[in-house]
Amino acid sequence: MMRRQLPTVALRVEADYSNSLMRQLSDGLLDIGVMYEPRQTPGLVIEDLFEETLVLVSSDKRNVTAGWVEDYVFVDWGYVFRAQHGEMFPDMDTPAVSVGLGSLGLYYILENGGSGYFPLRMVEPLIKQGQLHRVSGAKTARRPAYVVYTANPKDEDVLTQALTYLRTIATDSAES
Repeated sequence: MMRRQLPTVALRVEADYSNSLMRQLSDGLLDIGVMYEPRQTPGLVIEDLFEETLVLVSSDKRNVTAGWVEDYVFVDWGYVFRAQHGEMFPDMDTPAVSVGLGSLGLYYILENGGSGYFPLRMVEPLIKQGQLHRVSGAKTARRPAYVVYTANPKDEDVLTQALTYLRTIATDSAES
C-alpha cells in the first residue's frame, strides 16, 4: 500500500535488531526504521509508534502460578520485557527452554506444548481456533515500538509522507 501512495520512493523492508538498524540510520543507509529498543543517537528522532500487548498463552487451559512452570518457554522480547517479566515472576527459576525469536518460541509451543508470552495480535487467531488459551490470572506485558528517522532528511516531503503513512497503519492496527 505504501508503494502505491509513494510510487517514486524505493522501499527496503528488512527484519533486523535495533542496534543494526540504528547503525544503518546513523550512517545514512536507511531513512526510517521501526524498532522496539532504539537508543538515543545524535541526529536521529525517536517517536512512539504503537504498543504491543504481550499475553501469556498455553497449549492447555491453566491458571498462572508465581513460581516454576515446567513447560514454560521464555521468549526474550528485549530488556523492557525482561524487566517486566522479573517483576511479574520474581521467584521463577530459569526456564528449561529460552528463545530469542518469537516465531521460534510459538512454533515450539504448538509442536511440543507449553506456555509463553507473545504479542496478542500474533496469537489471537490461534486462541480463536482453540489451539492456544490465555492463561487465567496472568498479567500482560507492554512492548513499545518506535519509529526512528533522521532529523535532517534528504527529502523532507517524502519523509513526512512516509511517516504519515506509518502512523496511519499503526493507528489502524491498534484499533482493529
